[in-house]
Amino acid sequence: MAHTSKASLLAEVTKILAALTENGEAFRWAENQLRTDKEVVLAAVKTYGWALHYASGEFRADREVVLAAVKENGLTLQYACEALQADKEVVLAALTENGVALRWAENQLRADRGVVLAAVKNNGYAFEWASEAMRADRELVLAVVKTYGCALAHASEALKGDKEVVLAAVKKNGYALDSASEAMRGDKEVVLAAVKNNWYALDCASGELRADVEVVLTAVKQDGWALGSASKALQADPFLCRLSSEVVALGRMPRFCGILLTHYRQEKAAKVAVQAGGWLIRHECDSSTQNLKRQRLGPSPQ
Repeated sequence: MAHTSKASLLAEVTKILAALTENGEAFRWAENQLRTDKEVVLAAVKTYGWALHYASGEFRADREVVLAAVKENGLTLQYACEALQADKEVVLAALTENGVALRWAENQLRADRGVVLAAVKNNGYAFEWASEAMRADRELVLAVVKTYGCALAHASEALKGDKEVVLAAVKKNGYALDSASEAMRGDKEVVLAAVKNNWYALDCASGELRADVEVVLTAVKQDGWALGSASKALQADPFLCRLSSEVVALGRMPRFCGILLTHYRQEKAAKVAVQAGGWLIRHECDSSTQNLKRQRLGPSPQ
């Protein structure tokens, strides 16, 4: 009877192993006896890392099993025992597959520069889980924001006010301006760099700079809808309203914008720019319309 039972179990193991080779998720429905079989567990985690979650406790402390699991899915590091979450080789293997696994690494490893860099190299979001000391490390943060601008959100408050760090971040992702200090959101050089990268950054600029014509035009140059983020005064400006509409319609910035910006910079000539805007816009629009017609219909017959 015992012999029959053993033979039956071996047949079941063979069947399960074949199934796990194709789909490790099948381990979820394996019998309890099979969940204590290392060969079965290894086969499962190699094709479906999450199978570690369904394995018996002893295998969550088994280095070979956990390594196989995190190599397939780094996030399964969360199911490993504490000792293996503090094992640098295991953690690095997990981070190579998914940097966010840094979240479950032991505290000392989250304060390890090499480990943090490995995590961020795979996934910029991982910087959120770096230690406080790492998030205050200027050299490290500068390196991180150059490849993942939004990591600025997890930098120390002091570094959110560091102009070099903030500039590097917004040049990579303009919307990183949202995480910068109040002083940086009021710094024209920083805001211009952010808006040039992503006009949505205009939303994050100080009130003073959202009323700055040069900053607003830089945003509108990318998308006419950007005018909605400008100050109320500029939103009501007749020229800017028309300009915004034309940029949306044409999908580009009319070439005469630079001319009008020059006028705007001269306070006394501001009214002239607005008054002249109607003619200039009509002229540009008519010219652009003719160009579009030529592109679509070919040259006019002679």
